[in-house]
Parts: sequence; C-alpha cells; structure tokens
Amino acid sequence: MALESYLEIKTPNSKVTVIGSNPVRRELVLGFEDGSVQTFDPETGEIIQHCYKHRGWVTALAALPEARAFFSSGNDSTLVTYNGYYENLYKKKRE
Repeated sequence: MALESYLEIKTPNSKVTVIGSNPVRRELVLGFEDGSVQTFDPETGEIIQHCYKHRGWVTALAALPEARAFFSSGNDSTLVTYNGYYENLYKKKRE
C-alpha cells in the first residue's frame, strides 16, 4: 500500500517546526520558526486560530484533554498554557 497525500496546508510565512493535535476541538496544531502557533481544520486545511507567538521557534506542543488544556513551548524558554479554547491561561519563563 502506497502513501497518498491527504491534506496540504500551505504556510508561506514560516516553516513548521512541530505538529500536534487538540482532541478537545478536533484541530490540527502547528508550531512555526517565527514563534507562532496556529490551528487548522484537519478536513479542509483552513486556518482556524492564530495563537500566542513565542520569541523563538516553537519546540513542542501537547494536549491534556481531561483538563481541557493545551501547551506550547519554545526555544525562548517559555511554556504557555491555554484552555481548550486557546485563551492564554499562563506564561512561564524559565529563570
């Protein structure tokens, strides 16, 4: 069985550094070199939301569905916590 392309998301502004998903909202989440975090519809590829912008590359994305929380971290030493609807709850910079 050969792999076939399912969805193509064009991101002309920056390169993707990390990929994740948010099961609470059934969205594809991408982190970029320019520090932005964006969510996309996994069926159409349309952008849904532009989230917090780190001051460096986004290095990790994680979801905690039970708590309806989502996290992003960057090489700017920050960890950002969002609720399931991407409202920024907490920003912590490592000292």
